[in-house]
Amino acid sequence: MIDKFKLRHLDMLLEGNIDYATMMVELNGYTNTWWNKRYLFIKSYKQTYQFIEYIKSLDPKLIELNRNCKIAIPDSIEDISFSAMMELHALKNGESEMTVSELIAHSIAITCFSANATDNFDIDSIAFKQFKTRVEQASAIDMLGISNWIDAEVTKSAQYWQQLFLNVNVEDKDYQQAGGHHMDKFNIINTIKSICMDFNVTYEQAWQMSYSITQINSLSKATSGYVQNQMSIIKEARMNASRKKKS
Repeated sequence: MIDKFKLRHLDMLLEGNIDYATMMVELNGYTNTWWNKRYLFIKSYKQTYQFIEYIKSLDPKLIELNRNCKIAIPDSIEDISFSAMMELHALKNGESEMTVSELIAHSIAITCFSANATDNFDIDSIAFKQFKTRVEQASAIDMLGISNWIDAEVTKSAQYWQQLFLNVNVEDKDYQQAGGHHMDKFNIINTIKSICMDFNVTYEQAWQMSYSITQINSLSKATSGYVQNQMSIIKEARMNASRKKKS
């Protein structure tokens, strides 16, 4: 019965609007025949009710990843394309009118598409929509496990790269006071331009590069800028020291 519990059923539970008649049919395979109404209705209802109570008792945040799930996950969250990661960040950081089940299905489809398909990631493609339907039809328990894995991996990835970039960050107070933070919106455009130039790929190919490669490339440039800034500071200090000696 647990394999028949889909994400759409999860919305019913969260909304407190449980249609037990529908649940009996979809989860327990009940059919409304004369025989079943006379001899199996009560049994089917009890089984369905007990199962729903069991699901309600679970803490969704504690459901672990099922490695044998029919939906494959990437070896690492860093392996997904830059395009997919940007879509995932936009989904998690923005407001949405999607239901809980729709948000879960969409984030899983974005993250796991390339691990289950040979097509390039394109959120508007037929292949992506077909894969998302597969996710929606999969076991809700398995999907909650994948969703928890995604949340943990995205958080870990963000913290990892944030620390690396902070280590080579060159703070320019004048730039910040002049409103430099408004330029952050152009980071994605600059990253894509940089990938195109550094790897000699097209605009479309750049979006399909793995997130780890794009981050490593950006970190390399940031490190180069940091080293050059440190060298300038050292040279300036030496020149000042030399002037003091002469004076």
